[in-house]
Amino acid sequence: VSISADIVTDMNDLGAVAVSTSSALKANNFVADTTAPEVLSCSLDFDAGTFSIAYSETVKASTLVVSEVTIQHAKTQNAALKHKLTTSTLKTGSTDNAVLVITLSQDDQNALKAIPELAKDKASTFVSATSESVKDMASIKLTAVQSTAGVACIAYQKDTQPPAMTAFEFDADKTTLKFFLSE
Repeated sequence: VSISADIVTDMNDLGAVAVSTSSALKANNFVADTTAPEVLSCSLDFDAGTFSIAYSETVKASTLVVSEVTIQHAKTQNAALKHKLTTSTLKTGSTDNAVLVITLSQDDQNALKAIPELAKDKASTFVSATSESVKDMASIKLTAVQSTAGVACIAYQKDTQPPAMTAFEFDADKTTLKFFLSE
């Protein structure tokens, strides 16, 4: 460790003795990280199309396995009121952090919206995740969040965007018109 003289002063307002980088002190003892990261909370923003997970420590963004994350209706999961993420991805440009942001795919958003009791508000949005979902900076796996102990959502933004028509098909033989919507 190296320090500057102004890092601390004593009771007589005297600065510390500086230690330069060329004379840096070696640690007397080093204790490696052995603590597994834990999920602290989650946030869902349907307008932005994101789902954020806050961890107890910095995790490696590159280790996130989104398909190991489930959004469920309550702390204790009801088999019918959950959705395991499938095609969502880590938000582009994400770096190692204590909060990771997942960009929800259209398929995952539609699956969440197709279950009326799931993720309709903050009170109906919880997360569970397997130990394989992410690792910390020391490559220690997450402490799994069991489906019987889902972690609550602390922020929620409902979908306020109206569906938009993205395409249509007209079949003159069958006299049918098919519309394709953004959600």
